[in-house]
Amino acid sequence: MTSASPQPENLISVLSTQLADAVERTGPAIVAVNASRRCGASGLYWQPGIVVTVDHAIRQEDEIPIVLADGTSVSATLVGRDSSTDLAVLRLTELDLPTPSLSDLSLRVGQLVLVVGRTGEGSLSASMGMIERLGGSWRSWQGGQIASGNCAQTAASSMKVI
Repeated sequence: MTSASPQPENLISVLSTQLADAVERTGPAIVAVNASRRCGASGLYWQPGIVVTVDHAIRQEDEIPIVLADGTSVSATLVGRDSSTDLAVLRLTELDLPTPSLSDLSLRVGQLVLVVGRTGEGSLSASMGMIERLGGSWRSWQGGQIASGNCAQTAASSMKVI
């Protein structure tokens, strides 16, 4: 006796539900960073009191408006930035927000990835893509070179603390 293969429309429905569930689980740790009139950004509530975001969207160093998942606005200050890797670290008063649970991933070319963000007004957004390649170095939007397998060390070692 052979088992029937799942129908494509069932697979798509299951995938769609799982993606929506992942966005819902991740959403509370994603904030809107409004440090520039023209260029809003999303940030990740990395650990208590710390938000990681992109450097190119930061145009001020104090009282950076942050919109939380519940729509509450709070202020953050810039504590470090590295324009070559396009990373910035913000500090805000410790809040009772969830932090992401990260696990070791075995990434492969062709795997789907999900990007979760928050608009300047605080609405959740999501986009899906695919792992294009692995290995070797790559360049950030600002031209900084990131070595594969060494990203955290590269970002942390070149971070300019203010």
